[in-house]
Amino acid sequence: MRRSHVIVPMFALLTALAGCAADNASVYIEGNIVPEKQDLGCTVSPDGAQLTAGYYNVDVEWPYVIHPLYNNQLLSRASDVRADPNGVLIMGAEIELQDIAGAPLALDASLPNPFTIPASTFIHSGDVGQPGQNVGEIQAIPEPYRAWLSANTQRGTIIISVKVFGRTNGNIDIQSGAWVWPVVLCGGDCLYQCLGPDDTTEVYSCNPGQDFTSVVTCAAP
Repeated sequence: MRRSHVIVPMFALLTALAGCAADNASVYIEGNIVPEKQDLGCTVSPDGAQLTAGYYNVDVEWPYVIHPLYNNQLLSRASDVRADPNGVLIMGAEIELQDIAGAPLALDASLPNPFTIPASTFIHSGDVGQPGQNVGEIQAIPEPYRAWLSANTQRGTIIISVKVFGRTNGNIDIQSGAWVWPVVLCGGDCLYQCLGPDDTTEVYSCNPGQDFTSVVTCAAP
């Protein structure tokens, strides 16, 4: 079957919704970093480009993944005689899937909402005027939730609310404020561009079916 390239418009509302938690928090999410394709895979960097909203083909059997840019505003207290207690290890995230008005989606009883998933990213402490930064990876819509969205949700926009939690090197528990991320849901041929069967060009996004168009070789109809 021949696939077509569908371009979804970037609504100003979505851009306004995407954002970080209050910047007076010890640790907060600043944005969602775009992974870069390399010869040996995909990489992310705090200096990488940031998305302004997400797109997700819920018919593709692949979880929706975000790459949060973490900021740690705790200042370094390292000295010649002690290690810095203010580095932070992110240990997990609480995710809530919401409608455009911010109400939790009514999912099946087997799918809790909100739900907690593991994560593991270390963020060094910062300096005055410069927070410590690192980029993580979170499955914001795991496979069972994707399958439910594919079967039950009209295509449109949902909101992903993310709170991360962890612990400092000094054994103090921390939790971020809520960071909200709008995602436009689509299905079918969305986010794919079809090449002819003899075209060997290979271009794809790091996370299939989300945020960017994947180019695939398709057989003639």
